[in-house]
Amino acid sequence: MTRPRASLSPAAVATSVPGAARPASSTGSFVPAPAPGGAGGALAPRTTFGRRSRGGLLGHWKLVLALATVWIIWGSTFLGIRVMVETIPPLLGSGLRFLLGGLVLGAVVLRGQGRRAFVLSADEWRGSAAMGLLLVAGGVGLVALAESHHVPSALAALIASAEAAIVLGLRVAVGRERISAATATSVGIGLIGVAILLLPGSRPAGIPLWAMLLALAGSVTWAIGTFAGSRMVTARRLLVGITIQMLAGGTILIAAGLVTGERLDLGAVSTGSAIAFAGLTAASVAVYVAYGWLLRNASLSLVTTQCYVNPLVAVALGALVLHERLSGTAAIGMAITIAAVALVLRTERSGGGGTADGAGTADGAAGAGERPLPA
Repeated sequence: MTRPRASLSPAAVATSVPGAARPASSTGSFVPAPAPGGAGGALAPRTTFGRRSRGGLLGHWKLVLALATVWIIWGSTFLGIRVMVETIPPLLGSGLRFLLGGLVLGAVVLRGQGRRAFVLSADEWRGSAAMGLLLVAGGVGLVALAESHHVPSALAALIASAEAAIVLGLRVAVGRERISAATATSVGIGLIGVAILLLPGSRPAGIPLWAMLLALAGSVTWAIGTFAGSRMVTARRLLVGITIQMLAGGTILIAAGLVTGERLDLGAVSTGSAIAFAGLTAASVAVYVAYGWLLRNASLSLVTTQCYVNPLVAVALGALVLHERLSGTAAIGMAITIAAVALVLRTERSGGGGTADGAGTADGAAGAGERPLPA
């Protein structure tokens, strides 16, 4: 999932509530509008973790499990993508992985909930498919393209941290949210770190800036999907929404690969790439489910901490498996981006995140809606 960033996101990925979000009060918080036509518009109870009223940031085992899945498994997908694209075309490989993952998840949904689970309105189908376009095809596909042009997995993961800053900008500019100074400062620090990573001294010799910008473009697309998900009408059932996103995104990636001339030669696929493909397919399902749950139950600032933690996992695995090494400049950029997560977590623990981190804000407005998910 790189974004599985991804993530998804991540910024992803993110399913939405039925209906658009609207201002609820002068504090800038948001509540979901009723579903069109009133059918199915009732909101299910939603728990927002990361607040002192719930016993602290890591006070619930579900939150711990979901965060561990997103932080660790998602972080490892950057390495998986780098190995996969060595002998498998990036767009076709990514598309097939999500298409297979979507088929498996869809079969599970059909077995447990029956065909009625997929009886959705036209708006729900369109919204869920749009999230697949943004999170899967855009967010993950662009990262795979970047890594196919030899961008190290560690740098791709570090660049992905830009998602947090982009999501914050969208929350303020479009969502008109009020955020605390601590939240803005922490994300600003992370953005500075990403800027350092784009400097010539940060990337290995022979890697063009445009390849690095492909990874950044994936982060931008993922962030847009993460933010838009809370305002779009998508499938109300989490697993149904994820299934549609994966199938739609996978189909788009396969089509893009064929149009751009990619061809899959099974005889040329290495054992390593095959193992990476299988692992990424399984990770797609696990991370998307965990990321979607977090988007519905935790503050967006907490969810986007994966942008900072994932690189630690990616850097460690890149060094151990692929012998990747960061330059001094890149190491400084990494240190700055990772430091930002401590500030975000501290803000969440103290309940000082303000409107942006609390219940009822746009980042948590999807009480019952399906949220789009990660890479």
